[in-house]
Amino acid sequence: MKPMIDAAKLLAKAPAHKSIFKTYKHCLFSFDNPRIHTGSWPMLRAMGIDEDWQVPLPPYSPDFHRVIEHLHGIAEAAFKRWMYEHPQTHSLQKYKTEFQRIFAECCKPESIAADVRGLPELYKWVAAHKGEWAPRKMR
Repeated sequence: MKPMIDAAKLLAKAPAHKSIFKTYKHCLFSFDNPRIHTGSWPMLRAMGIDEDWQVPLPPYSPDFHRVIEHLHGIAEAAFKRWMYEHPQTHSLQKYKTEFQRIFAECCKPESIAADVRGLPELYKWVAAHKGEWAPRKMR
């Protein structure tokens, strides 16, 4: 988490992104609603991050993070296939190396860009429908 925070602080200072940070003196975080994220607040507070740094999301909001969710799903499925095909025990370094290779192979910039391009439409739809689930074609 610390490298992400440091990167966000640098981004906030970048000339191309200054308009995003006019209202905020710090970076903002967006987490899905599951308890795994909200349970992180003691650690985040220890790093100097307060709850008011979190962007509030509607209750049914996983699609707000669909870029990450899609990448996670694709990479996880491919890594599970690799583990099935290589059932022997490996070192932690081997698992890490294979996952990084698999991620680079299956999570292409073009598919990430397509997901990102559709986010404004998704956000507008969810806002107009008071936080309801977006239609499947938008997920």
